Amino acid sequence: MSSNNYNPSPSSRSGHKRSKKSRDQGNGSPYVNNQQGSQSPYVNNQQGSQSPYVDNNQQGNQYQNTDNANYYHTQPQQSSNKSISKKGFKVENFFLTRQLQTFLDDKIEEINDTPISIGITGDSGSGKSTLINTLRGLTSHDIGAAKVGSVETTTSPIAYEHPNFKNVIFWDLPGVGTPSFPQSDYVEKLEIREKYDFFLIVIAGRFSENDLWLAKVLQRMRKPYFFIRSKLDIDLANKRRNNPNLSDEEFIEHLRYDITKNVRGLREIDVFILSGELENCDRWDFPLLRMRILEVMPEVKKNALTLSFVGYADDLIERKYQALKKRLRFYAAASALGALPPIPGFSLGVDTALFLRMGTDFTKSFGLTEVQVAGFAKTISTRTKVFNVVGRASAMLTTKAIAKLIASQAAQATAEEIVRYVPFVGQAAAAALSFTATYSAGKILLKRMMSLAKEISTEIANQPVDLPDLDQFSPQQRNQQEYNNQQSNNQQRTNQEQQE
Repeated sequence: MSSNNYNPSPSSRSGHKRSKKSRDQGNGSPYVNNQQGSQSPYVNNQQGSQSPYVDNNQQGNQYQNTDNANYYHTQPQQSSNKSISKKGFKVENFFLTRQLQTFLDDKIEEINDTPISIGITGDSGSGKSTLINTLRGLTSHDIGAAKVGSVETTTSPIAYEHPNFKNVIFWDLPGVGTPSFPQSDYVEKLEIREKYDFFLIVIAGRFSENDLWLAKVLQRMRKPYFFIRSKLDIDLANKRRNNPNLSDEEFIEHLRYDITKNVRGLREIDVFILSGELENCDRWDFPLLRMRILEVMPEVKKNALTLSFVGYADDLIERKYQALKKRLRFYAAASALGALPPIPGFSLGVDTALFLRMGTDFTKSFGLTEVQVAGFAKTISTRTKVFNVVGRASAMLTTKAIAKLIASQAAQATAEEIVRYVPFVGQAAAAALSFTATYSAGKILLKRMMSLAKEISTEIANQPVDLPDLDQFSPQQRNQQEYNNQQSNNQQRTNQEQQE
């Protein structure tokens, strides 16, 4: 399908919030990987459907979903026809285990399945694709990464899922004013009003007329938008070569003034000056951008988006800790259900499986895997240290470590085993004790994971800022950056003359 024929369905956004039945069957959501390979026009399809808008190259993708039942269920499953009877209470072990898993899945998916669609637009060469990859925790060389190039590579909207949070979709949108997407029907063709939660407008120099037109349209619609001035790392490398006496901080402020000084017709304008490269996502205005985005998001989406953010800044780690702490009550509630049947040792087995899943959730959210930290550790020394931290996180999720953590709440566990055999009241008391013990132990595990994330934060922050080698760029790219640098120098001289 050519870009001229692009006409997304108006119902595509509503289709994103899938019913439980449709999730189980894998029927055609317009956003999410489809197990049956339905011909969705937007989405990565595991059977390789020829979608005109999406990167279908999913084979070998290290981020492919794993079935929750196989991934998290660590208890040996007993035959579903083998049941245990105790004081008239009959339970099938396999069925009850599946019930607990379903309960927890539904509660977690209430958060994780909340759709978040982010529209990202900008002219060719602005750094839009690099930014999309960084927001997903990828580099341009990773499987599933957006194609990076200095020529226009986006001729139709392309949806990119977050590899760890499938409900967060980054839409690579064609720039305004192209032959296929003129201003006259840009809003209608791309469903600007209905589909997206907020927009990132990426620029590499000054605002273009089309950038400002789109901002005014979004302002009238009361849609949140943020201007991103990318490629700061290249600007700073240029500055250090041509104007080494000017500090980085002064240069950034001059750049900010130069970008915004001639803007008219917008009530307010805020430009976030940053580098879109993955290793720089905790530098310059990137952390501020994350916080501003969270400020405009509704509460129901705020926690899910917080956990999807990539980075190791201390303030982000603290926010993730608070978001994950809210999830603890779901795990504790599942543990309480496991304490109800008066079957010796059953609750302990359930808790072991729950803690494995809980720890995996924490690890993924804090970025405590080798895949997630690899793009941040640029030196051999830093890589060695952060991989050591990742290894310690993995060691916390062994059966022995989980048993030790559960044993730390031994008083509650012992009381639970005793009182659960008291009819009715005893089972309720056992459930309450199990809830408290699981919540307390889970909080201990969460704090330990947060501490490890902060260790990685310290190691990454101690790395020198690795500015690009300007010799690797084409003459056209160098000329553009030198022009931007010259404009900032001119503004600096103008300001000095006005002060004199």
